[in-house]
Amino acid sequence: MPVVIVESKEGFVLDWKILWEEQDVEVTVEVMEDLKQEWPELEGCSFDQGFSSIAKILALGGVLSKPALPKRGKLSKAD
Repeated sequence: MPVVIVESKEGFVLDWKILWEEQDVEVTVEVMEDLKQEWPELEGCSFDQGFSSIAKILALGGVLSKPALPKRGKLSKAD
């Protein structure tokens, strides 16, 4: 069963969510919007590849000023 855990850079757990039926990529924006309400000074967050999609990268631009989502799959030479 997948779990989303959001930690501060100091290692404190800020939020968590059990993904009963959703996938990582489906909750990316929802989790960050909830966190932004609790922590309005939050500007950026990094994610692993499971959370990434082009649509999520664009949507997170409206929530965070510095989102960091890696590209899925292998990197090309240009990347």
